[in-house]
Amino acid sequence: MTTAGEIIFAFCLVLSWFSSCLHIIGRDAMLYTRGPFGRAELRWTKSASWLLLASLPYLAAVVAFTLRWFPEWVGIAIIAALGLQRQIERRLWAGDYVVGLGKYVPAAACLMGWLFAYHLTRGATTEWRRAAGWEAACGVIGVTYTVAGIAKIKDSGRRWFRGSTLGLLVAERALDGPAWVRRLRMGVVKRPRASTFLNAYGLFAELFGVLVVLPLLRWPMVGILTLLQIGVVLFLGYVELEWTLVLIAVALASNPGLA
Repeated sequence: MTTAGEIIFAFCLVLSWFSSCLHIIGRDAMLYTRGPFGRAELRWTKSASWLLLASLPYLAAVVAFTLRWFPEWVGIAIIAALGLQRQIERRLWAGDYVVGLGKYVPAAACLMGWLFAYHLTRGATTEWRRAAGWEAACGVIGVTYTVAGIAKIKDSGRRWFRGSTLGLLVAERALDGPAWVRRLRMGVVKRPRASTFLNAYGLFAELFGVLVVLPLLRWPMVGILTLLQIGVVLFLGYVELEWTLVLIAVALASNPGLA
């Protein structure tokens, strides 16, 4: 029987696909700071028609994976489709900066981990293989956060804890959004200690993200990292719904007692 986690994971795969579709159709609009459904000027083009047509088999593949029909082959097809779509999107930009900034695909990365574990456990029962796959997906998303934390230490070192590090980014966004959000952001800008606290929270939350692999600490880490994602939306304005939902999805879908 399909679980709630698998349904949410399917939604993440669909969200990833249509987010890139909107980036392709509205490639001249800055979609990253307001989410894929922000105030974008979308123009219907021939490429948009092809994307809509390609969405039908992609959606069918996601449904098949969720219903556990030929999961290996369907999963490979989903990753191939997302990879091809990303290449199309990248070619629409003169440079790589904007595309690289917003082109993280956590659901696809988790699916790759799932497929790898499912393939390696051939010979076991189907239920055991699926459980191993979701445990691997938890590992992928946890390690992704940890690598992000290590990158911050490598690039910034102790400077990451300075109030001005996050404060400058928040200040740039303090003139955008609803009034209560602007007040919240200005409050952080005016209080360096608050900025330092947020810097430290974000860094340590990411560094310990790998602890998601431990069943005992999985849900506490999901809560910590979800709070981190909420903070990213509130203070930096980056709406990355997929990052939050995919973490919850793989945690719900996992069954450490079986794997």
